[in-house]
Amino acid sequence: MARPKKTGPVQPISTAKKHRKLYKIAQTMRLLGITGRTIRYYDQLGLLPHIKRSDGGVRLFDESDIELIKKIRTLQTEKSMSLVAIKEFLFAKDPEDYAFKSVVLTDEIASLPEGLCKSFDISVIRSIISPPIASPSVKTFVDCFQTFSQKGFKRIYAPLSSSTLSETVSCAMQAANKVKATIDVVVIDSKSYGAGVGLLALSIAKAIQNKETSAEIQLLITKQVPMIYELAIGNSLNHLVSGGILNMPNTATTRKDQQELMEKIFGFKPVISIKNATGEVEVVHLCKTKEDSILMMVGLLENEVAMRGGYMNGMIIHHHNMLEDATKLMKTVQNNYPNAPIYLIKEKSLLSTYLGPEMIGIGII
Repeated sequence: MARPKKTGPVQPISTAKKHRKLYKIAQTMRLLGITGRTIRYYDQLGLLPHIKRSDGGVRLFDESDIELIKKIRTLQTEKSMSLVAIKEFLFAKDPEDYAFKSVVLTDEIASLPEGLCKSFDISVIRSIISPPIASPSVKTFVDCFQTFSQKGFKRIYAPLSSSTLSETVSCAMQAANKVKATIDVVVIDSKSYGAGVGLLALSIAKAIQNKETSAEIQLLITKQVPMIYELAIGNSLNHLVSGGILNMPNTATTRKDQQELMEKIFGFKPVISIKNATGEVEVVHLCKTKEDSILMMVGLLENEVAMRGGYMNGMIIHHHNMLEDATKLMKTVQNNYPNAPIYLIKEKSLLSTYLGPEMIGIGII
């Protein structure tokens, strides 16, 4: 089957984050009115790629799985298609699709161990480190895309940091449109930053290494992006404001009593997360001490994992000038989640530009 040529402008993969609720098989049965045996059979046949499982191995289903099962049932009942034909229809293993040489490219804000980047051929495009973080230019992206094309790659998957943080996604899309005649570029606005982007890039790279089809990788991206959850702590609110992430009154133009109040507020340690739908940074808690903020981060993480039925595919802990605290944090989460792959890395200076010279972040997917 010949690969279709793209005629319209390149568009980013839609990654609007839905809620992260996951359903156990009994709940899925009630929602769809089918038996657990049927659902398990679909899974065994490979009709439900990338089914999530809890730390104890329990199947967990998300909204994409629910919609996929509905589609399978419709094809069975209305089109009288066999399950083998349905699998071929949904996830055709096209020999030419396998022939595509694909590569993963992410931006420098992504947090990912260098060893994993080398193992899975994940490339990183550099950003300019100054608040606000400057995106690579359109020309830089074009040159990068063309280099991959010259090396024989046919497709680039580009999971990038939230479009609310920089112009990276916009510049990548413009560049993708300029080179679409020679190479396919799949631009993904992850609505995330740091560890979340790194984990998404790693998931895509593993799928490429496993020779999954384009349809299976597309489904993976759709399923994984809503599951990204990130937390971080920084020195003070002052860095978030000076970096342009938060808008607060300028102390130079406020009354003396207001200035004193602002100085006290700036002294608190912020715990930040990302708004699901927009990818914007939000302060979820203010703590008096660094120790309190780390404990708060662990508690929020536990609540998130519990909400998703115990599912966690991987975790990255990244830090800047907080190795001792980050190491203690890693030991804590390793005890809590012994079966999950957890990586500890030293953060580049990009996120610390916003969060301060001392910061710790956690990302899970």
